[in-house]
Amino acid sequence: MQIEVVTKSDLDQLHRKIDNLTQLLADGIPATRRNDKEYCTRLDVIKEFPISLSSLDNYRKKGLIKAYKINRKVLYKVSEIEKNLEALKDGKFRK
Repeated sequence: MQIEVVTKSDLDQLHRKIDNLTQLLADGIPATRRNDKEYCTRLDVIKEFPISLSSLDNYRKKGLIKAYKINRKVLYKVSEIEKNLEALKDGKFRK
């Protein structure tokens, strides 16, 4: 049987981490992109943003979200996805 000793500094460090997490939960965790790429694939879009593949395809077909063909790949500009999804959420594209 192995015995581990926990020091007061270990407990203080744990307490600070718990306080930081509690503060994040109270304030709301800020929305940040995990990826800082300028362009992303449709699979990247659905991983990073609250949208399904079918909705993304429908918005692209309707011209609400622009797709770019680069080297035979269909890519989306991250900045445009963010802006257009916010506009869709606010109802700016509704008829």
